[in-house]
Amino acid sequence: MQSKSKDPIYLNDSEKNLITYCNTNNLHHICLPCIDEVGLRGGMNVQSKVQHVALKNKEIGIIVENWIRFFLIKLGWIDEFNRIIARYVCIFYDIFGHSNTVASIKFSPDGNTIVSASDDKTIRIWDIASGREIQNMKGHMLWVNYAEFSPDGTMIVSCSGDTTIRLWDTKSGTELAILEGHSGGVTTVQFSPDGQSIVSGSWDRTIRLWDVQSGDELKILEGHSSVINNVRFSPNGATIVSSSCDKTIAIWDVESGEILHTLTGHTTFIEKVQFSPDSLSIVSCSGDHSIRIWDIASKHEVRRFNGHTSGVTDVRYSYDGRTIVSCSYDKTIRWWDAETGKELQKMQGHCDNITGVDISLDGSKIVSSSVDKTIRKVVLPSFFQNEKWKKDNNISSKNIDANYMHYCKIFQNHEKMTFYNKRIVKKLIL
Repeated sequence: MQSKSKDPIYLNDSEKNLITYCNTNNLHHICLPCIDEVGLRGGMNVQSKVQHVALKNKEIGIIVENWIRFFLIKLGWIDEFNRIIARYVCIFYDIFGHSNTVASIKFSPDGNTIVSASDDKTIRIWDIASGREIQNMKGHMLWVNYAEFSPDGTMIVSCSGDTTIRLWDTKSGTELAILEGHSGGVTTVQFSPDGQSIVSGSWDRTIRLWDVQSGDELKILEGHSSVINNVRFSPNGATIVSSSCDKTIAIWDVESGEILHTLTGHTTFIEKVQFSPDSLSIVSCSGDHSIRIWDIASKHEVRRFNGHTSGVTDVRYSYDGRTIVSCSYDKTIRWWDAETGKELQKMQGHCDNITGVDISLDGSKIVSSSVDKTIRKVVLPSFFQNEKWKKDNNISSKNIDANYMHYCKIFQNHEKMTFYNKRIVKKLIL
């Protein structure tokens, strides 16, 4: 291949189809050694044609990028690149369908579907793999605040500003029962671990227990002086934790309905609370921008997570209890080490406040809901799914940036994907 430096080079395959070309004035010193090195001369009909073609720098960049990708495919390097992506890169998918704020999002027990609740008065079930809507359940008269699956996945419970709690059949989407008793909008609801009862919280400042089979109200728990924002059963179902606009967290005995402990420390309303998987601690999040972990035995705050720049709207333990995921009005999702309080990853993408977040049982996916009317699925890299691997190999978020961003130049994909690391956001449509 001989050519003057000002001439374009045409690269053709064996069937004389144009593969790519480049302006040799800038690039032939790079391209030609590559051709010789990998032996592409013998497998390609490489021709030089002397023509004067004026190319813009942007066009040259596109041409060379495609040529390099072809070159790397020939080397077999793209397969290695895909493995790098799977290990280090979060892949984001947006799910559309709701016509108003998506208030909450929750995985099914088997992790194959998610259920969302929205201000558009609907509850929807989605296939997690495809993002396809499976069910659209209507019946609430006002916005739906929260919905989740029963432990066996056969039912969904939802609560609404219309003061009702409703049970739905997962398979058919039909309404099974309406539970009435609260005198204000119902803000939060959850099945007990055995699926036999339901706990709810409301603007009426009460927490109520319900029998799933009969729909009867079993007990009223009173003690908070303001709106109940969240209620959660402990893993064994013996206790309940609640959070309120009165800035307190209360731990209740299910059998007696009495308050066992009250935890104070947050400086404004507390949004969400959850027991740790071992039931030894509680995590909470608040409008004061903080996430806090509380030791149940001592009743003291033992750790504080700072990083969000606005109110924190939801928080979840991973199922092994080693990490915590949170979301905020600052439009970010953050991943934390539960033991140290260190921020592991910050994820962005929603264009408005994030209202809810959940983690799949295997820790491979996160889903989030937002005021922007979307649901976002995050497929986590294997790096974050295997914390032991990270520690054994002395890998940190900082050196991940250096490792994989060096290679994130050429992509072979036909979907819209967004790739994130701790400080770099790169959106690609290929």
